[in-house]
Amino acid sequence: MLISGKDDPVGDMGRGVERLAKYYKGIGSGCFCEKDMLEYFLTERFDAVYLELGTNIATRPLFAIEERVGPLIDAFCTRFSDKKVFLMSPVKGFADVSSTAKDYSVKFANTRKVISEHAAKHANAVLLDGHALVGKDYYLKADVLHPSDFGHVMMGVIFADMLKKYL
Repeated sequence: MLISGKDDPVGDMGRGVERLAKYYKGIGSGCFCEKDMLEYFLTERFDAVYLELGTNIATRPLFAIEERVGPLIDAFCTRFSDKKVFLMSPVKGFADVSSTAKDYSVKFANTRKVISEHAAKHANAVLLDGHALVGKDYYLKADVLHPSDFGHVMMGVIFADMLKKYL
């Protein structure tokens, strides 16, 4: 998500996600760890960046996480060293509330480690605690993976509180 101080004109909405991203300055998805999308986003102007990198990619092998997430963090923090780059570690989910999902516990820990190591290299990186974002088990739906409607509301409240000391 790029947090921008001003809007850009959209033009033809059919031109693809790049045009949509230019207008809204906020799109989230694991696909933005891809090199082409990274290069596109590095051409944008913004006031701050929020990257939630660890939750959806955590099921990938560790080498894939390292080669996609690490360079993305390094690129944003280096290219925009005068801007805050907010990084969210993996959010609470099934592995945190069930003993039947130990593999996710390991995978989320690996992802958290990659994010933390790369964040530590940059003075402008702000590491945010994904577990704190989904503070209560009952913020999750019955699948114990996705936030409920109430959980989304509470995540917004918690997220705003996390950011207010920086913005």
